[in-house]
Amino acid sequence: MAPKKGTTNNPHGRPKKDRALTDLLMRELSHTIEIDGKSISGKRLIAKSVVDAVTTGKIKFPKDKEDSVISVKDWIDFIKWLYVHIDGSVKTEVDVTSGGKEINQIDGYDRAISTLATAIRKVVPGQSTEQSSQVDSAK
Repeated sequence: MAPKKGTTNNPHGRPKKDRALTDLLMRELSHTIEIDGKSISGKRLIAKSVVDAVTTGKIKFPKDKEDSVISVKDWIDFIKWLYVHIDGSVKTEVDVTSGGKEINQIDGYDRAISTLATAIRKVVPGQSTEQSSQVDSAK
């Protein structure tokens, strides 16, 4: 018997599509690994690495004995990545007062981060000119 018009044979809708790679990554990152004599999950290790990179400008890779200093450009990229993953994707809007020109909300982040990076360069010794020019080009 055919369903009534406007109804379906599947009242719960189409099943969600599996995301095989995501499932595999989540499973692997859930495993506990040992670093410096301490057990930590892969997810926590990644989260800790991102937070360390953003807050200190350094990152410790599991097999390295010393922290690695990240460039200002990498630091900015970490902050952008973190904002997107905390606040969600950046929305693009159309400003009807400017003839339909797109306005990207991340521009405000770029300006704020660039200003912050400039201030940090003034107080942090040893900033290379290559890193400075990377920040200036990111503006």
